[in-house]
Amino acid sequence: MDIYTHTQTHIYVYVNLLKFKTHKKFKQLSMFPISFAINHVLIKHILYYNLKRLRIMSSSCFLRPLPLSMLLLISFSLVYLVFDAYSVYKIPFRLLPRKTEHDRNRDYSRWPTYKHMNFNNEWFKLHCWNNEKISISNLYSVLKTLKMSSLSECRELYDRISSIFSVTQRSGQLVLPSPFVVKVRKWLGGNPSLFEEAKYQHITLSFNEYTRDNTMFNPLRSKRPLQKPNQPQREYVEKLSEKTGQNCDFCKYSNFTAEDLFGRIESKHSFTAANAFKYDAWHALVITRNHHPLKWSEDIFLDCMKVAREWYDKVHSVDIRYKLPTLLWDLLPHASASQVHPHMHINLLPDRYYGVIENWRIAAEHFSNDYPDRNYFSEVLYIHSMLDLAFHYKTAAAFANITPKKDNEIVVLGEAPNDDFFKLLYYVLRAYIDDMEKLCFSMAIAFPSILKEDVTGRLPVYARLISRGTVGEVRSDISSLELFAASNVNVDPFQVATKVRNFVAKMTSAKS
Repeated sequence: MDIYTHTQTHIYVYVNLLKFKTHKKFKQLSMFPISFAINHVLIKHILYYNLKRLRIMSSSCFLRPLPLSMLLLISFSLVYLVFDAYSVYKIPFRLLPRKTEHDRNRDYSRWPTYKHMNFNNEWFKLHCWNNEKISISNLYSVLKTLKMSSLSECRELYDRISSIFSVTQRSGQLVLPSPFVVKVRKWLGGNPSLFEEAKYQHITLSFNEYTRDNTMFNPLRSKRPLQKPNQPQREYVEKLSEKTGQNCDFCKYSNFTAEDLFGRIESKHSFTAANAFKYDAWHALVITRNHHPLKWSEDIFLDCMKVAREWYDKVHSVDIRYKLPTLLWDLLPHASASQVHPHMHINLLPDRYYGVIENWRIAAEHFSNDYPDRNYFSEVLYIHSMLDLAFHYKTAAAFANITPKKDNEIVVLGEAPNDDFFKLLYYVLRAYIDDMEKLCFSMAIAFPSILKEDVTGRLPVYARLISRGTVGEVRSDISSLELFAASNVNVDPFQVATKVRNFVAKMTSAKS
C-alpha cells in the first residue's frame, strides 16, 4: 500500500469513528478514554506518514514541488487535530475573539418571513382531546393527554407546544381557624363549592422558554364575586372628562404643547406634539382632537395610526440612523395616563428596540437558531390557534396569550402595518371598552424597521394589550410580584379569547 492510499484509509476510518464518537449512544457508554486513544493513535499515525513523506520531499524541494494532494492530506490531519483538542479534550484556543452576550444580542440572522395563516384546529380538537373544552384549569392535563396520545399528530403537537411553552401545576392547602371560615365564606359569596376549592387550590404556571415570560393562574381568584364600585365606571369617566376638559392643554395644543424641529403633523382627527419631558431623543405624542377618552371611532383610530407613521417617516428623513418605530398608549389615569385626553407615545429608535420588545426579538433569534426553518411568531400563532385561543381578520391575527403580562392580554399580529392589522387592533380595543367594560388599558405596538433592506432580526408588526383594572380604583394593579418576579393573572385566557373573538365577529359582520 503506497503512502497516499495508506493515509486516505486512515482518514476514512478516523472520520467514521468521529461520527460514531459524537453519537449519543457512544456518549452514554462513557467511552471517552477509548475515543482519546483512537484519536491520538490515528492522528499520530497520519501525521507520522505524511511528515515522513514531507521530510523526504523537502530534501529535493528545489527539484520538484510538493504535491497538492499531500498538502491537502496534511491540512486535513491538522484541522482534525485542532477539532479534537477543542471539542473533545476541551483544550482552550481562540482563532477569533470570543463573543460576549453584548455581541450576541446585536448579532441577528435572517429569519424565515412571518406569513399569516388561518390554522384549522378541528381535527386536533376531535382526535387529541375529544372536544373537551380547554381552560387554564385543565390545560396541564390536556397537554399530558397530548404527550401520551397514541396518535403521532397529537404527540407532534405536544412537541411543538413544549418547544416554546412549559406548563406546570402545583397545589396548596389551607387550614382555616373557625373565625376565619366565616370571613372566607363571605368573600366567596357563600358558595359552598368555591369554599371547598379554597381549601385545596390548584395553581397553573406557564413559562415561555424563549422570552422568559412567566405567569401564575389561580382560577379561584377569578371566581370570587366582584364588588360593584361606589360609582358606575362610565358615570365616573363622564364626570372626569367634563371636569378635565375645561382646562386641557391638549385641547389648546397650539399654545400649550411643544413641536418637533420640523413642526407638527396634522390630520382631520389627530395631530402630533413633541413631548415636553422626553424619555428619548425622538419622542412625540399623537393626540386626538376629541377630548373624551372613550369616544373615538374607527376613523379616528385609523387616522391616529396614519399620523404616527407619517411622523416616523419624517423623523427618518431628518436623521436616517433612526429606523425602529414603537407606539405606547395608556388610557385613563388608573392605567398611568398623565392626561385624560387620549394621547399615544411614539418613538423612533436607532439600533434596537426598548427592552421588553427587544427581548421578544432576541427570543425570535434564539428560536431561529434552534429551528432554522421556522419563524418564532408564526409558531406562537400556530400554537395558540391549535389551543383555540386565536382569531383572524383578513391578513391579521390575534390571540389570548398563555403567558400574559396582566389580565386579558391579547396579542395582535400582522405581516405589515396595514389596514387589516389596525382594524383588528381597533376591534380588540373596542371589545375591551364596549363588551368587557375594561375602560382602562395599556397597549404597545412594535413595528418592523422602516428600512426594507433591514432583513436580519426583522419583526412583524405586533401589538400587546392588557386591561388595567377599574377606573376609580385606588389600589394599583401592579405589585412587587409583577415588577420583580412573575405575572399573577386572575383571568382565564381561554375565556378572554372567546369574548373578544365573539365581539370581533359581531363588528365585522355588522360592517359587511
